[in-house]
Amino acid sequence: MHDLVATDSPSEIHAFEQALANQLGGGEAVVFASGRMAFYAILKSWGVGPGDEVILPAFTCGVMANAILRVGAKPVFSDIDLRTLGTGPEGVEACITPRTKVIVAQHSFGIPCDIDSLRSLATRHHLKIIEDCSLTLDSKIDGQPVGTFADAAIFSFDHSKPLNALIGGAAFSKDPAVIRRIKSLFPSLSPLSSAHQRRLYDQLLKETRHGSPCKWPRILFFRRLSGIIRHRLCKAPPPIFLDGDFGLPSVSTPYPYPAALPPFLAHIACRELRRWPQERERRRDILEKTLHLLRSSSWQGFVPEAYSNPRLEIVPLRILSLVPREDPLRKRLGSLVDTDAFLFTEPIMPHSSTLQELGYSPGSCLQSEQACHTIVNLPAVLAEESKTFYLERLSMLCRTST
Repeated sequence: MHDLVATDSPSEIHAFEQALANQLGGGEAVVFASGRMAFYAILKSWGVGPGDEVILPAFTCGVMANAILRVGAKPVFSDIDLRTLGTGPEGVEACITPRTKVIVAQHSFGIPCDIDSLRSLATRHHLKIIEDCSLTLDSKIDGQPVGTFADAAIFSFDHSKPLNALIGGAAFSKDPAVIRRIKSLFPSLSPLSSAHQRRLYDQLLKETRHGSPCKWPRILFFRRLSGIIRHRLCKAPPPIFLDGDFGLPSVSTPYPYPAALPPFLAHIACRELRRWPQERERRRDILEKTLHLLRSSSWQGFVPEAYSNPRLEIVPLRILSLVPREDPLRKRLGSLVDTDAFLFTEPIMPHSSTLQELGYSPGSCLQSEQACHTIVNLPAVLAEESKTFYLERLSMLCRTST
């Protein structure tokens, strides 16, 4: 394996933890193999367990409910705020009971949620708050980065997140006691197997060589071909990503839980953080140009209010709008974006168990379900050679919608 994989484990991990804390303006971070494992570690460090309830938005991933169930607690789903598509204070307040211990404040796709109101609510009810920054990095409220407002925060670094290290996550807090408790409970994390790390390394090479828009058809072809071969051989592929935690907790998983981030991926994450300022500005530029086009057309009524909030500095993961399924504009979107790849089109997505098994009752969070039914994700990450073409096509689509 390449020398990169043989990098010194403690130094690479520590370097990334320090770099992430510096990026957030102080505090401390503890790195894990995924954001959900960081979430699990925080809950364990606070003694959350059987009989306790954790409130999280009904606009999230199944791995969050899985982590709550792993500590023996009950996930309680609250309605979102359609202005931000993040955790809504009114929805949370309606869910608080004497058993509530933690509120998850999710910042969705780069848009900060109303963390001020949520903090006031938590203070009034003597509850802890975890900011879920899995979909957000470096967005700010009045100049302060998300992830630094609450008792603790989690970040994710898998290949669909703002900072791409293939896998990875972190627990962060400005309170040294929180970090000390996490480290005391998990003094040494189990590593992923050598074979699993090898698959991750091969995937890293594959995405580096072929991860560009012009080569996307080739990637899809080989993905479908390998799927056909596996189906005919009746053989499930060994895991590359950590995708065994989308439903009810299993007795065993194909990897340790929680697990350590491989040091060579911590090295990659550090490198990605160094180039983040340029990437941040590229995303902000695409957001500004996209919003200008949307607001000049009939699309403007579908844009969430948060994008116009002067207190917010948004670094987008995806650019969101809420377009009714029956609107002609939505039907034309297929010529521009992959309409089958929107998140979240269900209150919990993806999930390998039923919504009811994970604790969600259909019809209980109407604003969340409205968002799931109308959500549109426009890209905020585009190669320079693709950006001009995309914006020209979007401009044409906006003109035909007026």
